[in-house]
Amino acid sequence: MKTKLKIIIPIIVAVAAIIIAALTINFTSNQMSDIDSLIKDGYYYLNDVGDFDEAIAIFNKIISLDPMNVDAYIGLAQAYQGKGDIDKAIETLKTGYEKTGDQRLKDKLDELSPSEETTAVTTETATAAIVPENDIVELDNGGYYEMAFNTNGDIIHEDFYDENGNNWGSADVEYYPNGNKRSETYYREDGTYYVKEYDENGKFLKRTNYNSDGSIYYYEINEYDQNGNMTMNASYYGDDNSLRQRIQQEYDENNYEIYTEHYDSLRYSKETYTDESMQEERTVSWDVKYNNDYTIVYTYSARGNFGGLVLGNGIGITECYAYSVYQNNNDYYNHYIYNLDEDGRWISYKSYNSDNGESEKYSGRGEFFYDDNGRLVEERSYYIDQEGNEVMSFKATYTHDGLGNILISTGYKGDGTISWQEKY
Repeated sequence: MKTKLKIIIPIIVAVAAIIIAALTINFTSNQMSDIDSLIKDGYYYLNDVGDFDEAIAIFNKIISLDPMNVDAYIGLAQAYQGKGDIDKAIETLKTGYEKTGDQRLKDKLDELSPSEETTAVTTETATAAIVPENDIVELDNGGYYEMAFNTNGDIIHEDFYDENGNNWGSADVEYYPNGNKRSETYYREDGTYYVKEYDENGKFLKRTNYNSDGSIYYYEINEYDQNGNMTMNASYYGDDNSLRQRIQQEYDENNYEIYTEHYDSLRYSKETYTDESMQEERTVSWDVKYNNDYTIVYTYSARGNFGGLVLGNGIGITECYAYSVYQNNNDYYNHYIYNLDEDGRWISYKSYNSDNGESEKYSGRGEFFYDDNGRLVEERSYYIDQEGNEVMSFKATYTHDGLGNILISTGYKGDGTISWQEKY
């Protein structure tokens, strides 16, 4: 009997040890997951909401669970900074550095600790430097928008007003702890709104458009390969998740696009960058080749009655032809020559045409204008009338908000009257 007990007791002890170890691993895993979730919540209240008291409570809770969590000490110090309590922020960083020895805390501490030559900074001054005041930007049409910022100086809210001071929309922005945008939400005056979502590296992932009752009108998603090239863009209707449109793309080893396939709710089309053209009903096919300097030369065919040629310089399109083909004759074509800036943006173009074998005739030109941030703000086009005079045929202006998104786009006829206007 004693012999059996000697065998059974070690077995029981071993089983108990295994169970305890499994429970410990599971608890630790769950605890780490909870801490990760709390970290995100803490930085959300710190950077996106600006609720420093809530952020302080969350970061203190994290430190109680994990006294070695460096991100929690940094977040807690920043929250105290936001409240203007620099002494408490310094104390937090000192405590964190003493416990963890992490250099990031030492660097933050050196930034906050005043040197002997530095005069004391008042609480009010420190707070003003950390939390920027709202900024108002006037628009050309008499309207304006107002921006609010978080402690990092990033925009967290915008309000849009017309020339009479009436609010016609707003936007909210959330950020990841690394400072990149997590999402943008734009609200319209009719109650509809849309949300744009990004990954932590800044890649656009999804856009969801909502009706005024909160139901989804349609949503759009993007996918990327390991080199950051977009491999799929698809959108679906929200009521039944039916396909709205989808584009799939492939790239070669040099990240040049070699294949595109397009579907939508009405038709299927295919742009295949291969050595052979394919001509099938409702199928668009392309031939593409690259020169040694990677300029693009491709021809387009759709049931044999249209063609084109596009030339590039490795940065952008510099020249293109578009022509009609009847019984293998080029009866008519337009020829465009583009001027590009050093960033590959079009700054102007000239157009020529030829009809029934005639020599090229100058037919018009276009101009493109950008702001200091490289955003397109205006484009104009001109044509040559029968008397040989240059006449403006079209102008479009684009107003951007503080986030760089187009806020208002307006189209004008040649006589200056408004043809259309859209607000985001």
